Amino acid sequence: MAPASTLVLLNKNIANFTHKRWENQCSKFFGFFTALLDDRHKRGRLRHRGKLI
Repeated sequence: MAPASTLVLLNKNIANFTHKRWENQCSKFFGFFTALLDDRHKRGRLRHRGKLI
């Protein structure tokens, strides 16, 4: 059986890794979402001016 301090450290590392991974997934999603909205916004402005893409 591993000492308690080792288990606490291991648990902390797993929690940190999970948090970082979640943060990364969120930033990827929001980056994609922002790009999508920006693209739709540009297309809408061009369509409004009479220049259809």
